[in-house]
Amino acid sequence: MLIRNARAEDFKRVRELLLSENMTTSEFFTEERFKRGLERFGRYHLVEERDGKVVGFISGFDDGGIFYGYMGRLVVDPGYRNQGIGESLTRACLKQFEEFGVPIVYAGIGLQNTASERLVQKLGCVDGGYKLIYFETKAK
Repeated sequence: MLIRNARAEDFKRVRELLLSENMTTSEFFTEERFKRGLERFGRYHLVEERDGKVVGFISGFDDGGIFYGYMGRLVVDPGYRNQGIGESLTRACLKQFEEFGVPIVYAGIGLQNTASERLVQKLGCVDGGYKLIYFETKAK
């Protein structure tokens, strides 16, 4: 087991994992966007490797460490689930936020994603009573 910062060469495998779980689209999750995310927030983009293969990924970003951070896109290869990978990645990402002085971290979880909901509850999340919504712009 090895948790490390994601690298540009991880793009194809990370994209494959996200697409297989319908967590993104090929139009949205481009190599350019992945690299830009690594440049700006690479400390929160982590992968777990087993036997030299990326089997899990989590991404996050912050607002410069002032108010909040956000974790999203936690994905684990179906063949490696129920082995603690999601929990390990989430703990490692939270540790990164803590080390960089981020006081509050939000997590986006799909309404039907009961596994992730159980995980964040296990790790001590606080339900702030908010519903996360988003807007899509015409930006490319």
